[in-house]
Amino acid sequence: MEKGVLLHISSLPGGYGIGSFGKAAYDFVDRLAEKGYTLWQVLPLTPTSFGDSPYQSPSAFAGNPYFIDCDFLTEKGLLTGDEAVFFDCSDEKGVNYGELWNKRYLCLRKAFERFVPDDEYYEFVGKNARISDYAVFAALKKRFGHKDLSAWPAEFRSKKTFKESMLTPEDVREVEFNLFLQFEFFGQYANLKKYANDKGVKIVGDMPVYVSMDSADVWADAHLFLLGSDLKPTFVAGVPPDGFTEDGQLWGNPLYDYEAHKKDGYKWWTERILYNLDLFDYLRIDHFRGFESYYKVPFGAKTAKDGEWVKGPGAELFGGISAELKNRIIAEDLGVITDEVRRLRKETGFMGMKVLQFAFSTDTSNEYLPLNYDGNNYALYTGTHDNDTTNGWFESLSEKEKTLFCRLTGYFDDKHPFMKMILGNSAVKRTPAEALIAFAEKADVRLLVVPIQDILNLGSEARMNFPSKQGQWTFRLNDVRF
Repeated sequence: MEKGVLLHISSLPGGYGIGSFGKAAYDFVDRLAEKGYTLWQVLPLTPTSFGDSPYQSPSAFAGNPYFIDCDFLTEKGLLTGDEAVFFDCSDEKGVNYGELWNKRYLCLRKAFERFVPDDEYYEFVGKNARISDYAVFAALKKRFGHKDLSAWPAEFRSKKTFKESMLTPEDVREVEFNLFLQFEFFGQYANLKKYANDKGVKIVGDMPVYVSMDSADVWADAHLFLLGSDLKPTFVAGVPPDGFTEDGQLWGNPLYDYEAHKKDGYKWWTERILYNLDLFDYLRIDHFRGFESYYKVPFGAKTAKDGEWVKGPGAELFGGISAELKNRIIAEDLGVITDEVRRLRKETGFMGMKVLQFAFSTDTSNEYLPLNYDGNNYALYTGTHDNDTTNGWFESLSEKEKTLFCRLTGYFDDKHPFMKMILGNSAVKRTPAEALIAFAEKADVRLLVVPIQDILNLGSEARMNFPSKQGQWTFRLNDVRF
């Protein structure tokens, strides 16, 4: 079993308002190696937009400029120390995305003014056509007042109708600025990944299934999505009501035109997956069940209650991925899972995903309990970015669920002394998080990933995300030591 920690880059400590690829990231790698962890899982590294979610990005290929470390820019002579401090927007409450939007780009533009392109830069641009698409899209978005793509003048809404001659000198400079950001992002990330790998730590990436409606991906390849001529969808993505929310989750992403993808052999998907596998040592694919059947909701609906399931492309979408590479993929097969979804995962050979917080809601036949796994080809988590911390989660359980948890993990605390009487000499006084981690370590699985909040014994105040609620993704550490 390989063991690792889930901590997004944004949650790292340090100055400048958000975690970055800077010193704290290297210190965290050192700490992982010292503690014997061989995995570091992050959330999607793509840019964020409205709502600040890393799962709603204006590009499936670009990197988040917020993660560019200002101190490294200073070392390269692109900033002075005083300039970096001037643009600091640290907040004791966590990540303040509004302040970042107002200040961080001013800082990065100052660095861009001193940047002199070299052969390495031109090689990067030449090899990354998708990054160039994003650079143009982002420049046009600025030109049109950051309005949604569907509100742009018709001739600009698609790469197919757009011509470079339509760019103003200001637009061209903005494209160059965006390319500079991506060059710095991927350069800093590559250095961090090499450092981690040299220390014996592998990076586990995360790839959302869907892209944002307002994205460079839709702009460059609108024909691959189910859209009207006005670039507005008739149906959007989501999931039905579940344990997280009684209204379901209305994500609002455009749905794929899988018939169009099939005609060219799923070229876009193959490129995207291979691109991510090149970036990461393991890759978690979010919402895997959407490849078997996906949930569509009428555009304009207020909730996801009135959607319906539609048959997906199945295993043929992954035909361009070798068996060796498939061995590095984790399928997030959570939610409404059917036998068809289970068969699809086994057909692909991907690792499945188990979350222990789901394991105590019924009895010992629960499919999330390790004793019921059909083999060991799984990545096991105590919880995820969408769950409460384990300590917070435990407090929300019914007495029946708490009793099952205590019996299976051998846990008790001062709030539940009766369990010590039931468990006898096998009882161990632990926090819920400590008990669940110890329980997970006994499982026969390929990977074990634990959120940093559980390792640090934090409560609900440290939760990363609450699905379908605004104002999330703000959690930050004060220190990388654990």
